[in-house]
Amino acid sequence: MTNSIINERKILEPVNFGLCITAQDYFRAAMSLKQSNIGGKPYYVLLSLSIECYLKSIKTTATYQGSIGVNVSHIRLKSHNLNQLFRAVKEAHPDEANYLEKQYQVKFNTSFIEDIASIAEVFDKQRYPYPKSGNVPSPKFPSNPFKRVKNDNSIEVNITALENIAAFLFQTVQFDGLH
Repeated sequence: MTNSIINERKILEPVNFGLCITAQDYFRAAMSLKQSNIGGKPYYVLLSLSIECYLKSIKTTATYQGSIGVNVSHIRLKSHNLNQLFRAVKEAHPDEANYLEKQYQVKFNTSFIEDIASIAEVFDKQRYPYPKSGNVPSPKFPSNPFKRVKNDNSIEVNITALENIAAFLFQTVQFDGLH
């Protein structure tokens, strides 16, 4: 065995510094856009990335060789779906997920689960002008003007939920844990 393998250690982190600082950077960049009256896709994508990084930062395992960090293990998905990501956090770390849900309910008097479900696909649907298929989004119009039609390629964004969750995580997820 080499010295580096002997000195390898794993540390369970309440919140990973690298992911948390990246989440903060995305959030602050989004706020800069908003203050400059630039909204839309760049703003939505940055807030969504911020949320994703915050959720992935919870309860990570960092591997060190001596004093050098060599690996961070966190929840990984094959998509950017925020609802699926939060469900994975809830399954792996139920205490932390329940804490977030309860604190969000207190702060906004609404459900974290419902709000994150409403913004689940913001990153996937807002980062490019067209879906993966290349089909140009075209709205469906209802035959009855009082009925709402859900488009298959909906590009609507629940801005209130997106902003609330991003701001909440910015205030709640800190380097030393959840506050």
